[in-house]
Amino acid sequence: MGMSVKTVIEDGVEVRYIDGITDELIDSLVPRWMMTWPWRRARNLMRGLKIARTLNEEGTWGAIKDEEGNTWQLLPSKGVREGWSPTVMDINGNRPRPDEYFDPASIIGYLILGLDSILCQEWERNANIKDEKKRNSQYRLYEAPVSSRGPVEIQVEQTASSLHLQPKELQCILMLMRHVDGVKTARDVLRINGTSYEWRRRRMCEVQLREDEVPLFSVNVNTDEDAIRNIMPLVGQQGFDLYTTSMPYSIIATVEHYFLFSDDGGAGKSTLIGAFMSVFNSISATVTNLSSMAQKPGFDQGYAIKALLGTRMAFIDEAGAIDKSVVGILNSVSTGSPQQARWHNGGEDFWCHDSLYIGTNCPDRLDDLDANTRRRITISFKKSETEEWGACATRTDGSLILDETGNEMNKRDYAMSEECVAEMLFHGVKLILKRQEELDPDADILKGLSMDDVATSENAILNRDEELMQLAERLHADEAVRAYMNGESEDGRSYIPVVAKEIIPSMRNRGTFLEEHGIKIRGPKRMFKAEGKQKPVIAIVDRDAFRPVWDLVQDDKATEQVPEPKWSLVPNDYTDNGHAIIPDCVNTLAAGVNDYLGDEYDMHYEGGEDETKDYAVITYDDGNGTTEVSRLAVAIGSADEKTANTDSLIITRDTATVRLADTGKIYTLKKYAHLVKQHHGQPIGQAARRNASQASTTGTTKTRK
Repeated sequence: MGMSVKTVIEDGVEVRYIDGITDELIDSLVPRWMMTWPWRRARNLMRGLKIARTLNEEGTWGAIKDEEGNTWQLLPSKGVREGWSPTVMDINGNRPRPDEYFDPASIIGYLILGLDSILCQEWERNANIKDEKKRNSQYRLYEAPVSSRGPVEIQVEQTASSLHLQPKELQCILMLMRHVDGVKTARDVLRINGTSYEWRRRRMCEVQLREDEVPLFSVNVNTDEDAIRNIMPLVGQQGFDLYTTSMPYSIIATVEHYFLFSDDGGAGKSTLIGAFMSVFNSISATVTNLSSMAQKPGFDQGYAIKALLGTRMAFIDEAGAIDKSVVGILNSVSTGSPQQARWHNGGEDFWCHDSLYIGTNCPDRLDDLDANTRRRITISFKKSETEEWGACATRTDGSLILDETGNEMNKRDYAMSEECVAEMLFHGVKLILKRQEELDPDADILKGLSMDDVATSENAILNRDEELMQLAERLHADEAVRAYMNGESEDGRSYIPVVAKEIIPSMRNRGTFLEEHGIKIRGPKRMFKAEGKQKPVIAIVDRDAFRPVWDLVQDDKATEQVPEPKWSLVPNDYTDNGHAIIPDCVNTLAAGVNDYLGDEYDMHYEGGEDETKDYAVITYDDGNGTTEVSRLAVAIGSADEKTANTDSLIITRDTATVRLADTGKIYTLKKYAHLVKQHHGQPIGQAARRNASQASTTGTTKTRK
């Protein structure tokens, strides 16, 4: 027979207490390694406390109220009260007065009344703590919301520091109370419209709750159509769907990722993520200093990371540069790690495993290493005008959405409402369930969803972004810009009238890209005689910074100072005599190709090991060593069996072309040299630019402005 809550009538007053507490039972529940913990005081507290529904305060230790507003007095036996004097300050440095302190007794009282619940934390969340003795956050106390203020209900965690208890004291109380029949158990599930979902092995699974179990999170909403109607067009469908998918994932999943939002501002990330964190404020935090959190362990680092104590997700807004200096803490927190929170009067060790939402106006400068790419989920919102966010929010039937006071809501206010957060959460659950049907059982639910294909200031040139290519072609066609880039003029103003939002509109961090590459979109004005008006134009203000964009398009004007090499490679009377002639042909070509590539590159002949194949190899020397960046199988006249299904260099008497096996495209050596440099991540056209500059400035000294 175990422990249970017993109800009796004493002197006409309803009294409740815990029955069946024996030393033998308690001893059987306490692990051996926990013998030094204050479990005896916890046992004595449970054994010596009654709660009585009365207004009589004589001899009580305080009072609590039930859901109906009835007052229950906490009645301790002799000696119990004195054994629980407050010993811990909270994170603000406050310690309650002894005569006002009854938190240990109130914990048991609320559990007896069924108002609070205990979560037995899944081992999965603490699996990386190998020492069993350090797994002291196994049990958590949750307080039911006083009343439902909207479509979202959240059980609020009561931490040891908020109760002025040592972590071990709280653990002892909860561990023993969990074995009392009638005490409610919290379940780490998300209930949507009466259906409960739990995260198991990378999957959201539907579960049934027992009568004594309560969900940590409940959402009651009839539709997701209003959020789709009002918010999706503002941020774009792909960004909307990925963000809403992240919401239920962050609440109940064992997270493996962090979410990065990088743009020039005004896309709505702070509005939407801030609303999400506000509604789920009991399990979320806002971090204002990522750089301090990324420092080596110490007081400053511990003080910054204490914001994550007791949370499941955090919003790091205005995070600044996301680079190698912060990647360590991002990976640690998003996959789980032991941390130490510190404040001026103490600290607390805890297992930190949060879903991080990172907002920054700086471009992502993290290397595309497997570890970073695997954990980073990039989400890009389309940028909409302020007027669009300020338009009235409407329902699917066309009626206006009103706030609690009956006033019309604009779309920004609606996005910040609890109703919108609930609908987006509902939409995310539906997307996850649908995606699970398409994936293997053990697959990562977010794998392949990261919006890394969106053009950014970091990858637009390397990926030859279509919008950027169009801009480069327009600037190449402009006479004034060509003169400026060829060193014939110091005025970089074009004759292209500009509308700011139409310049590479889809690029993330567009403003950063334009600034870093010397492009002004509100530059000086020019007179357009046909219309008799002055208009703002695109202006190039830094020739060197703009050069990588300029070199995306190669035309005669841009490269006329570097002519194609002239050669007669294959003799007129050439007959197939093996590969004897090929080394001389490749070495003749190399001089011209190396001129296009620059001094750090080298093209040379290399014979195959079986002496049946010949290669033209291009290498790159970074000063620390030589790396091969291209290998072309060589053939005379046309492709043959030796060059089948490989990148090939085809040599004739007067021409040499490169054929790429994967695309089938054919390039001149000049264009192939530029392609090599682009794929290798180097600025394009260095040699051509150097020669052009030397030719155009011979005998002339110019001052760069």
